[in-house]
Amino acid sequence: MAFLLAKRLETQLQTKSRLTDDSFNPSNLENLQLPPGVKLPTDWLGFDEQSADQFVDQMTAEAEKRSQGIRAADSAIALLKVDTELVKRMKKLIDLAAKNEIAREEAFAQFQELQHKLKVVRAKAGIGLAAGIEKENVGFAAYRRQLQEGLRRVTNLATGGTHEGALSLSSAKENPIKLVS
Repeated sequence: MAFLLAKRLETQLQTKSRLTDDSFNPSNLENLQLPPGVKLPTDWLGFDEQSADQFVDQMTAEAEKRSQGIRAADSAIALLKVDTELVKRMKKLIDLAAKNEIAREEAFAQFQELQHKLKVVRAKAGIGLAAGIEKENVGFAAYRRQLQEGLRRVTNLATGGTHEGALSLSSAKENPIKLVS
């Protein structure tokens, strides 16, 4: 981009910018703020070969320092990026570990609940089986007692006499039993 030297830079650019304000203006380079260690001469035309070489060496040394600073800063930036990524991944790992632990605890609680239900069902089944067996035993005992009482009644009737005992039986009316003496 070429500029007309006779016109002001601000009018050539047709806008206000850092190039045209008081902080950085090619017409007042003496106000330019440079980093520490860099000093620009005020008389650029006053250099001879030796002073120009010294200035170039000084600027080269400063440029190398800054270049090393840039490398160090880039390395620190890379480290911070990797560290930030590590922190993100660790947070994700912690979240996943917490979810995994919660799922394990819930599964273990369900297992314990099912185990308890199984014990209750087994106990109910055992009690139900025992109650059923007891009911059958009571029914069998009642049947047996009924038979024994029936036999005892018949025996008691029979003790009063053979003929009376034989007649007291319901089937005795149909087929009388004859005793042989």
